Amino acid sequence: MLSKPRSDNRISWFFYKIRRKIRVLRYHGTLFQQTPKKERRQYQSSLKLKRLSRRRRKFRHVFFYFRSGTRKRYTLIQEARIRNILEEQTGYPWKFQTSLNEKPAVSLPKHSLRQRIPRSIRLIRYVLKKRMLNKQHKKLLKSRKRQLTYRKLRYLYNTGQLFRIDFKKMFKTLIRNYSFLGKRKYLVILLNSTFVFLLAYVLVFLLKEIAFSVAAKTLNINTVIMYYDVDYLIRSKDWTAEAVKVVFSTGPILTLMIAVVSGILFSLSSYETWYSRLFIMWILLHAFSQTFGEIMFGPLLNQGFGWVLDYLHYNDTTKMILVTGVFLGMLLGGFFFSRMMLLTGNIYFNYIGKINRSAFLMTQILLPFLIGTGIIVCLKQPMKNDFEVVVNGSMLLALLPALIHARGTNDLYFDEGQKKITIKWIWITVTIIILTLFRIIFGTGIRL
Repeated sequence: MLSKPRSDNRISWFFYKIRRKIRVLRYHGTLFQQTPKKERRQYQSSLKLKRLSRRRRKFRHVFFYFRSGTRKRYTLIQEARIRNILEEQTGYPWKFQTSLNEKPAVSLPKHSLRQRIPRSIRLIRYVLKKRMLNKQHKKLLKSRKRQLTYRKLRYLYNTGQLFRIDFKKMFKTLIRNYSFLGKRKYLVILLNSTFVFLLAYVLVFLLKEIAFSVAAKTLNINTVIMYYDVDYLIRSKDWTAEAVKVVFSTGPILTLMIAVVSGILFSLSSYETWYSRLFIMWILLHAFSQTFGEIMFGPLLNQGFGWVLDYLHYNDTTKMILVTGVFLGMLLGGFFFSRMMLLTGNIYFNYIGKINRSAFLMTQILLPFLIGTGIIVCLKQPMKNDFEVVVNGSMLLALLPALIHARGTNDLYFDEGQKKITIKWIWITVTIIILTLFRIIFGTGIRL
């Protein structure tokens, strides 16, 4: 049995540890056993990790020492020790020491400038080296990711799987993500919202075209309102600057007023269960897109409101700044519409949460917009107006941020009354009648 040496004899302790280690190795029979190469590498890697952790610990200690808060705390501890020593020497409490004018028995340890400069230099060198190593490591990771991506693409190309479409996997994904379209209640919501979308579009479009015609009539310009656009019975050379400014700025101004009024009406009835609230919401979205969509795409396509800016002698830089500002405004406006879209859910549901939020937004907002826009394009054949189609499609700039923001909002709880999801035949019938009359009456045109 090995006897432990005294604690103050460091040399004896060193040899005591060596003898103890040899005894343990002999007991296990591994004293003269060679370590395998794999284990040796693992041991070397562990040593590297230990060295790295030791360096990090040293850096933390140095950084901790140079912090102002640490130095203040250390100073307070030393002052407390001095206070206790003085009280033991004099027998008086610390508050009477000022009258005794006695010097403290101990002083605070202060490092000289000669000691601080080398330590600061070593600290700076270590920090710079650490930053350089981190940058090199990030570059290596990026290059490694590029290599792996290239190898993956090359492998898929060589095996013929790069452009191969897995229809089974695609079909399973569609079933998993869009299985709600097979449920009756969501199909009913989609049908109702699509027809209300079309009815709101016809109303906003007619009001806008009538505003163009009335503004032109005040300047003695005859017009013909068609189902796709307004024909101005005037030669191109007879247009004056004032006439262009008045006529082509009237429509966006009127639709902006409609958007403001419909927004106020919806906010006043936001917690009601009226089905007409969905109609007001679509009017607001159509008026918003008709206003800002024409202001944004008019200068780009040199149509509509773009002619107003031309006659106001705006240069290209000013137009691009205006277009960029309107584009950002439509994206930001979409975030404000997100709650409005969710509040229309109280028409059908008592609760909008994770279970039904995505399906409701798809069938109430996105799919009606896509299907309704397609129906409008087909309705205006063969004399469709490409600029009008682009302006109508600009609503997507407001819908996408609204849908993204709405999917991440909190759950909404409405009244607990029993609700039935039924087809609104009245709205569907009125929409079909108005669309039919709109195509027949304005197919030949109405002259003002």
